[in-house]
Amino acid sequence: AKLLSCATGVLHIKTDFSQGRLLRGASGNPPVSLCDSLGLKIKGIKQDTVDKDNQEICGQLTLDKLAIQPIRINLSAQEYVALQTAMATISSSEAVSMEPAEELRRRDPLTFAFRRSFKFSSSLELKGLELQFLDDSGSGEAQPAVNISFSCPLLCLNSSTAKGQASVISVGSEHLHVGVQHYNGRAGRWEPVLVASTWHLQIVSAPSSDRSRPGEMETKLHFWPSSNDPLRLIVRAPFVHQSSRLMSEFANAQAGVRREHLRRRHLLMGINLLDIDCEVALSEGGPWVPLSCGSDPQPLDNLLVGSSSTGQHPPSAFVRVCGAEQIFEIPLARESQLLSGPLFVRVMLHRPPQTLLVISSTVLVTNRTPVHLELCFLNGAFAPLARRPTDVGDRLRLQFCPNAAFFEEQLAGGVRADAAVEGASSGSFSNSFSSETASYGSVVEVSSTSQGVVLVVPPGCVLAAPSSAIPTAGKSSFKLRPSAETMGGLSYEFTQVVRTADLGDNESTFSSAPVERDMDLPVYSFALKADHGTKNCCSIDVLPPLSLANACPFDVFCNLRSSADPIRALGKETDRCDAKKDLFVFDGLGGVWKVPPGSSVAIAPVRLDVDGWFFWCVGERPEKREKTRPGWGSTNYVQVERSGNKITWHCYESGPCAPGKGRSHLTIPASSEIPIFDVPVGAADQQWMSIAVPEQESNELTTWSSAFLAIAPTGAAHDIPVRLRWRGVSIDLAVKRQEGRRLVVFVRHWFADASGLQAAPFYGKGESGKPSFPTFGRDLLVPRVVTTEEGRHVVPLAIRGHSVVNAEIPRLGENTEVVLSPLHTCVLKSEAIASSGTFGVYCELLSLIPSIMVFSQVEGFQVGFRQEGCRDVVWMEPGDSNCFYWSSDRQPKQIQLAVRALQKSAADNGETPVFSKAFNVDAKSVGAFPVVMESATRRCTMCIQVDQSGDHLFTVTAAGEKSCHQLLNRHPCLVVDAGFEERSDVRFVATCGSQVAIGRGADVWSSRSELYLLLGDIQNSDHTQKLRLNVSKAGEVQVRSSAEFPLSVVVRIELRQRVAIVTIDPVVLDGPTVSYALSMEVRIPVIDMSMMLGEEELFAFALETTSLDVKTSGVGRRTSLLEVKKWQLDFQQRPHREVMLASKGDFALRLSLQREDLSSCDVILRKAEATLGSLELTAREHMAKSAQALGKAMAPQSLGLDVITARSRAGIPYNLSCSEPPAPSPKYVIHELGISGVLANLWAKIPMSVLPDGVAFALSVVSLGSSDLEIDGAKIDLPSQSFFGSNRQDPFEGSLALLSTCISQRYGPLAGNSWRSIINNSNALFGGLFSRQLWDPRRRHVSNPRRVPVQDILNAEPRRVLRPPSPSSSSSASSASPSR
Repeated sequence: AKLLSCATGVLHIKTDFSQGRLLRGASGNPPVSLCDSLGLKIKGIKQDTVDKDNQEICGQLTLDKLAIQPIRINLSAQEYVALQTAMATISSSEAVSMEPAEELRRRDPLTFAFRRSFKFSSSLELKGLELQFLDDSGSGEAQPAVNISFSCPLLCLNSSTAKGQASVISVGSEHLHVGVQHYNGRAGRWEPVLVASTWHLQIVSAPSSDRSRPGEMETKLHFWPSSNDPLRLIVRAPFVHQSSRLMSEFANAQAGVRREHLRRRHLLMGINLLDIDCEVALSEGGPWVPLSCGSDPQPLDNLLVGSSSTGQHPPSAFVRVCGAEQIFEIPLARESQLLSGPLFVRVMLHRPPQTLLVISSTVLVTNRTPVHLELCFLNGAFAPLARRPTDVGDRLRLQFCPNAAFFEEQLAGGVRADAAVEGASSGSFSNSFSSETASYGSVVEVSSTSQGVVLVVPPGCVLAAPSSAIPTAGKSSFKLRPSAETMGGLSYEFTQVVRTADLGDNESTFSSAPVERDMDLPVYSFALKADHGTKNCCSIDVLPPLSLANACPFDVFCNLRSSADPIRALGKETDRCDAKKDLFVFDGLGGVWKVPPGSSVAIAPVRLDVDGWFFWCVGERPEKREKTRPGWGSTNYVQVERSGNKITWHCYESGPCAPGKGRSHLTIPASSEIPIFDVPVGAADQQWMSIAVPEQESNELTTWSSAFLAIAPTGAAHDIPVRLRWRGVSIDLAVKRQEGRRLVVFVRHWFADASGLQAAPFYGKGESGKPSFPTFGRDLLVPRVVTTEEGRHVVPLAIRGHSVVNAEIPRLGENTEVVLSPLHTCVLKSEAIASSGTFGVYCELLSLIPSIMVFSQVEGFQVGFRQEGCRDVVWMEPGDSNCFYWSSDRQPKQIQLAVRALQKSAADNGETPVFSKAFNVDAKSVGAFPVVMESATRRCTMCIQVDQSGDHLFTVTAAGEKSCHQLLNRHPCLVVDAGFEERSDVRFVATCGSQVAIGRGADVWSSRSELYLLLGDIQNSDHTQKLRLNVSKAGEVQVRSSAEFPLSVVVRIELRQRVAIVTIDPVVLDGPTVSYALSMEVRIPVIDMSMMLGEEELFAFALETTSLDVKTSGVGRRTSLLEVKKWQLDFQQRPHREVMLASKGDFALRLSLQREDLSSCDVILRKAEATLGSLELTAREHMAKSAQALGKAMAPQSLGLDVITARSRAGIPYNLSCSEPPAPSPKYVIHELGISGVLANLWAKIPMSVLPDGVAFALSVVSLGSSDLEIDGAKIDLPSQSFFGSNRQDPFEGSLALLSTCISQRYGPLAGNSWRSIINNSNALFGGLFSRQLWDPRRRHVSNPRRVPVQDILNAEPRRVLRPPSPSSSSSASSASPSR
């Protein structure tokens, strides 16, 4: 920095600030680096002008150059809130007056009369700013989630401030570049959300021109694109999930919920898997850092210090073998690799911003079994390695063996428990080795035996073949066997030689026989799967021939056989097809089996459709399906034989496959996996399997299931439904075939009774005709899922002595109300179970929870809850919780509470508790209610918090004094008397420096009454000042000194968790109170949003001429107006591209919102109006299926409960398993809602098969046998509706889900009034012969999609980036060559 002062008072400033860092300190942990490089260049002048006549000093700072170098800031939710709080504290810092009272009284009012002003102007160059928000994804480690990029070549800044006046600030730019990306952990790459765009920005902040609002600061913000190009948004399911988690984390951080410290990864790490030492550097000249063999991954962050001023990694790394002269260069900015003989160097970006440099050989072997494997590598002459070149004397060089999960994307992006990743297995026995190895892996045990050098690979680890065992890149030979320690001291022989060059895409099986041949020991078999995806490289997975996993909450019995006995031959059918083409058979369960010409294939199981058909096709043309109807409806197993052009279908019925006499079944414990090694070579694919389940109370087995093939070829059915019977009732399970030769038995829904009522699933009436409540599972149970005629999925439940009720299964993460009896109301809550505990299978936990739970956090008192007018009281001590059920259906369903001291005195003996006024527990009662309760000897101030989680789950928490309204007096001359009623007996007094918890009397139940303050001068009791404050919203009140009250006071109200913090301070600088108003205008010509599933665009939504006007006043009111001229929704999936929704007319949407009390904890809307233009709607079956798939994939999902947490729910009340009340939902208060009339034309084609049976049959008859209901332009006319604001209705209070229910209930009957137009414009009556649907169908105004699918656009146009490629911007692999 350089400062040059001139005699004229001008100060020249020149600063070049570089290598700065932004750190956040954390108690008990080392500082966390939020930004590793901060650079700033400043050049300008500072000058002061003194006007002695007007007693004014004017300072002016003009910066000719203000350049911010490219920076990247990484923030988690906790760090963002901490940084935001720190900046807000600094910007609004106000020193607490430490002056004594006598100094305040003697202060000269003209002390601060000398006026000062300051002007600032600058041109800012923002070369690049990246805000990268991190998500822990449940792993405890910071993961990248969303990246927002900014850059601006020229941003003009001007400001003018003066004491006692509002500042004038202006900011403007015509070239603000903005882009948003999200990190797709499943794909390992950054994907665009907001494609890079350029904007105009103009911000002007100045005193309001409205004279009726003196002291108001008005800020106007104008924001619009620099061109008329569409603003392109791309929405994918991973982004929705990440955004949902981030918003939840930000909400928790804002609410003060603390989490454990997130671990940060090193930016650059190196790992050496070879048996030779290597070195790495970031420049050819060094410095070189050793990467020794046999050592853990090494952090290389010290090489990055001073290597770049932009916060980016250097472009390349340099690698060499110790003692060698040849140096290899490999890029670090992207995933890349290089090959040189046996040396294989890779740059991996699975966990950005971390870059992993891996040095290994070209042959990798991964142990995906639960046993330790011994490997003996062979040299080029196929002789065992007696020793390796790097071994010295008797010392054998060690090798590092990392966990396979260290390289896999599942841990990089976090495994989500939903259908999008269902069945995605990270390899067998992923849970078996986690406790045996460190976080990265372990060192390979190396021993020298008579058969050569033997390397021991732990379960789940990866071994790089020794360099001397690779004569040619990607080719090696070895033998393997289970280690003797794993087999309990029994020794096994090595398998035959495995040659990587001979391993193809199909799996190969190798066997290891026991050394002791006279003992009856099984032969160990291994399945080896090779991957030659990278040229001259080979990766081999060692698997058990078959593994069985149990993802059920109970034990499962399994029986394996080499045949399908018992089996009953039913007969055969014949067909013909092209003899030269492949035959594809659809098994009815979603699988397709390939039958080549001249072959025979067994297909099991097979499910016939409702009419008894199964389908097949010839060649890869599934749309041209043929069908065959066996003469036996019980067919579930088909043997297909092809001879020339003849097809023979041998039909069988596979029955229950129970163990034979003298044979025992295999027991798979709950949440466990058992490998099957003793399957003969080549026989694993012919294993037939049957399962059964024991009933818990009687220990009686269900029937054995029909046999099915355990291993099936690619394309066969993945999910196999299994129905078992027990005493006349059925239990439904399923089996999933996974990659890695694993079979998972699972049940989709688990049930946990957390109600405390001993509720149980009802299975119907059994053989005896009595209600049956079998128990499958020790703690978690299996419910019986029933589908109603309306298509709803329900679970029959009952408690002892009451009738059975059907509880509707809610959507994931939501809850539905279940009324088990007039006194017992519960909710059924749906949560995902973490896929790590269910072997990658998606399962849900259905928890039956009390509708109302009560918690006590009041120290020194017992708190009692009861129903109004009833004697039963639930008493709780501090820290206790309980379920709350009603005691009588004859008394009002309201709650009262009372307190009594924990340590009773003599006056407390015989005390009769005094109960508060009764209050409701519903959506309108949500809030915080500080109250004052009286015991016999003490007064208790506490806060009753009524919260709602979801639609039907409520919690009532009695919190202590710290959760009440707080009165803080920091004025040294005042004593404050406070109360919620001007003449109430419940009063509070706060002297200087004291903080007092305040509340209202228990006979008043309200959160919106006013607080009355009486300010008294401690030296003169005649000097008082009365104030009336609304504590439901934040604000500030100033009291100016006068003859009656000669003190200046400022009273501030701050809201925290729905309660007020009232602070009383002296006025340090007397002046006008400044309030702030904001006016924002956003104009966007075209918004083009793509909704994608995977790499395919399903829907495209376009908005034309969108404008948003937001005006926020200084008194906490906000008016928002959103207008859209046109909109259009297109279905983009080929080959059915079509317009789904389009507006017609002069406008499409006008939405007006008037919000009040912005500082309130609730969202309060005084008025909301929605006006819709005319619409054209199109509905097709494929559109509905695609929308359903997209909605399911994009539904916000949690990471899921682990199995231990799920089991803790069962059998005990929910309040005991959750240590604290569930997170509350936001509350909305709407005083008036109006929706205009809706006029739409409908085009639809609805298959009769999707309609209810009765409706479908009637329409088929009256439409003369039509298979589809076709509607062409039917007119749907819905009248305008008013909600909550007319006829003196009470305002709406509740969640958005409850609001949507109210609106749908109003519009449901109105939509049915359009049936005449539907009949007149459809084929519903006589096939449309006498309607305009045939003779004069309506034509669409908008018939063509706006554009081609977005994947074609992104592939056609060059990718625009705002910055040079960084390690986290791409994951495409490329090859590199040595530098010399």
